[in-house]
Amino acid sequence: MGKKFYPLLSKGRTAYDELKKYFSGPNLVANIRDHFASHYEIGFLPRILSELPSSDVFHFVSSTTPVNTFYSFAENMRNVALIATSDERGEDETLSWEKARARQAVQTLYAEAGNVSERLETFLNDLLPLILRPCSLERRSFTSTAVADPVKCQTLIFVDEEAIVRRRKQKGVD
Repeated sequence: MGKKFYPLLSKGRTAYDELKKYFSGPNLVANIRDHFASHYEIGFLPRILSELPSSDVFHFVSSTTPVNTFYSFAENMRNVALIATSDERGEDETLSWEKARARQAVQTLYAEAGNVSERLETFLNDLLPLILRPCSLERRSFTSTAVADPVKCQTLIFVDEEAIVRRRKQKGVD
């Protein structure tokens, strides 16, 4: 799409050039995409786990209720792996758990991902009107201050309050 619409771009042209240059070589965003986009690469997390200090304590919690009981643990492991992946020095990942080095890795991750996101947004904001122009669409804007379905005016967040009250009563709370 970039090649097809490139001659018609204005602000998006510079952003497209920068994205093309960025993604033409090894980069942090592609590395994260390749390791974390869907599921973890086999061998990557076990290696990171083996590098965590033995003094750290992690818990597995199981339940008879069908829920994702490992979500919090999985998210913590993903964050640890993202920090390790973002470590620019990378020669010895066992050192990346020092606070200053971990902070720098997190700053690198946010700065690089933010830069790519900003360029992509600029490119797409310029590209989308070019794609939609032949569609004869009508533009309307609205502002919503709530998490809601604007057509039905119903909240999208579902909380089963009755189930919460029943469960609390079963446990003898309140």
